[in-house]
Amino acid sequence: MSNLLIRLIAFNFLWILTALMAKTDYVNYLLLGFFGLFLWDFRRASLRLRFVSILILIIGCAFDFLCGRYSIINFYGDDVFFLPKWLLALWLLFAWVAPYLISQFKDRRFVISALSSVFGPLSYYSGISFGIVNIPNQSFFLIYGVFWGVFIYLIHSIIISRLSVSK
Repeated sequence: MSNLLIRLIAFNFLWILTALMAKTDYVNYLLLGFFGLFLWDFRRASLRLRFVSILILIIGCAFDFLCGRYSIINFYGDDVFFLPKWLLALWLLFAWVAPYLISQFKDRRFVISALSSVFGPLSYYSGISFGIVNIPNQSFFLIYGVFWGVFIYLIHSIIISRLSVSK
């Protein structure tokens, strides 16, 4: 449990730090650091945990790319490949912490899905105050709420029913 607590505290601290530095050149260092953290943990993880982390990273980045492309949400900042550097950094962080967090809700799939449906979109909404996100589309909360609820539900199903997350 202490490993999870450290990950959660680090995730929240680094989320805020990334949002604060999203429009500066320091975001490059954060992106590199988060990539290094992800790879460091990735090399020690089981093959199954690696699969879940990569799945989270790919699906999350693809969803944000599509939503940005169709103006459901606008992201600001320098891009790397197809997303702003700060957003890619946050997806790396989330892929690092999510499998451990989700595995703590072994018998409560609907609880974590419901929480994700609310707090997933709110984390993007909070980006408005940092000037890194704009939400021009009224359907944002519905689309992102459904995505986060279903996404976490499916990831939970993979982790709990087929995979064992190493502690």
